[in-house]
Amino acid sequence: MIEERGSGNVLQATYTHGPGIDENLTMTRGGQTYYYFHDGLGSVTDLAKNTGELVESYQYDVYGQPTTPSTVGNPYLFTGREYDSETGLYYSRARYYSPSIGRFLQRDPVGYVVGMNLYSYGHNSPLIWIDPSGLLTFIVHGAGRHEKGYSGALGDFLRSKGEYVVEYYWSGGIFDFQEQSFVIRNLSGMLGNARRLAEARGERLNIISHSQGTRIAYKAVSRSNVKVDNLVTLGSPYASQYSRPGNVVHWVNVWSQQDPVSYPSAVTGGYDVRIDSRHEEYWNQTELNPQLQDLVSDLMFNETPIKKRGRE
Repeated sequence: MIEERGSGNVLQATYTHGPGIDENLTMTRGGQTYYYFHDGLGSVTDLAKNTGELVESYQYDVYGQPTTPSTVGNPYLFTGREYDSETGLYYSRARYYSPSIGRFLQRDPVGYVVGMNLYSYGHNSPLIWIDPSGLLTFIVHGAGRHEKGYSGALGDFLRSKGEYVVEYYWSGGIFDFQEQSFVIRNLSGMLGNARRLAEARGERLNIISHSQGTRIAYKAVSRSNVKVDNLVTLGSPYASQYSRPGNVVHWVNVWSQQDPVSYPSAVTGGYDVRIDSRHEEYWNQTELNPQLQDLVSDLMFNETPIKKRGRE
């Protein structure tokens, strides 16, 4: 939101925002400009005038219920989202969130892929995670069975940026093509549901996949025929066989000379990025590879188009 208008189309307030998700900077209302201050979760803690005079301070319960409403018309509160004092709800783009019950009021549009609770907010850990959109980045693992949290530092980084990360699970059998066919159809259907909501809310749909999972992600994207903003393949043994599907805006293939499984792509409408990583360490490590972090930040969170890095 950049401005508010009342009856007769009279300007009530204007807002400026930073490049980050829900990064509120200033509000100008009644001829006075106010400056926002935030905590580590992105929640607004204080509002001040340009003289430095503190106007309001805000406190919240665990699930974001403000202790007192704003008296100067500030709509941005918990995690930087818009709060409606009349209904007591936050507008989270894809859904409305009720801090009084700590749940969304609408079902998760992607269904049960995130979990059995279709209304939970921030993995039921609102002091750690935020959920600014209700939408998500799909992550698809490679061969072998994977436990919860397999996306490691990469998943943590995406969540810290406000992404709703879905770790997609499958059996991991390299030669179980019958099961893979089922998984491809299943993931394709989920992408269709997510895309419809993304288009309605102006959000991006992202998929990150690794090793054998790159085949599943690529086939699911091609089958779905819905717009995918960012397709990232990590350590893919199939990249040299593929070209960018027509429904993918950006395809980035990440490979490493230290990874004998990975290959440069056919580079038909895609980008190749070489980083220093062994096959299992693209994301499965305590600290995220800084080259991968830079790439993901550039690709998913910058408003400008991805830098064309080419074959490095």
